[in-house]
Amino acid sequence: MQIRSVAASDVEAVYRLLSANGWAHRISGAQYLGQLISASHTSVIAVANGEVVGFARAISDGLSNGYLSMVVVAEPFRRRGIGQALVQHIVGSETSITWVLRAGRPEAAEFFAKLGFRTSSVAMERSRGQQRQQTHLERRLTAMVAASAPLMAALHAVRSLQLRSWCIGAGVIRSLVWDTLHGFDHRSPVEDMDVVYFDANAGPEHDAYLEEQLRSAMPNLRWEVTNQAGVHRWFADALGQVVAPLASLEEGVATWPEFATCVGVYLNGDGTLGVVAPHGLDDLFGLRVRHNPQRVSAATYRERVQAKRFAERWPRLSIEAA
Repeated sequence: MQIRSVAASDVEAVYRLLSANGWAHRISGAQYLGQLISASHTSVIAVANGEVVGFARAISDGLSNGYLSMVVVAEPFRRRGIGQALVQHIVGSETSITWVLRAGRPEAAEFFAKLGFRTSSVAMERSRGQQRQQTHLERRLTAMVAASAPLMAALHAVRSLQLRSWCIGAGVIRSLVWDTLHGFDHRSPVEDMDVVYFDANAGPEHDAYLEEQLRSAMPNLRWEVTNQAGVHRWFADALGQVVAPLASLEEGVATWPEFATCVGVYLNGDGTLGVVAPHGLDDLFGLRVRHNPQRVSAATYRERVQAKRFAERWPRLSIEAA
């Protein structure tokens, strides 16, 4: 494996790496990525067998302060020390610079702690306008959900199972938003209910048990319950594919076929609604259909777009090819 600086000819490969590993909502295109890299103090890649498998960049004055902005490693190459090598290449042995970062992703705090980073009690941040936009969209989404009696009834049913980390997501949420934005008088029927949860201690049979509980409570719905902690076993048994285990509910939702579909909603004990949207809500409310390459192939994405009749059902959609 080689760690080296990013060249102009590497930008497209770096963009593909970021898009495939949960950063597509932050990087609008290869051109924008190129601008970020040009404006960075240091940008490096990890190359294995001619393939870009890791990327990191930092903003710094080179003397006193530095900000570690991105550290991304392709899923098949994780837990091999590549991320640590990228960070160490940037930080080096220079002790005069105070480095800061945002450890908001699953397991990030543990990873960076191994490299000498510690949680700060003095840091403050002023978030970009995007955060305000996402908060606004979350409020719009929860208002739509709260106005749907069938969906609220389903959320109450799932909450009664007392799962620690769960949501109802995918098609039922997507259809609700797109129906509303299209101004349809007759909304898509609430029939299929996709419930996902995360429990590393639950066995494979637990999904069927939960489905039976939900069918007893609301037999008019087609329930499908999936423990995201066991998805890797399904890939191995059903498809013969080896994929890394997911670390959280959010990681599971982030792998769904279209970015607009990577959204879930849950009901808190106090009756408030929460949103799981690892890629944000811009695609969902922007009526955009884009392929999420994390787990689903381009061919499968195209088949889904046709089978689900997206263009026919919601004519205002912008559907990107894959």
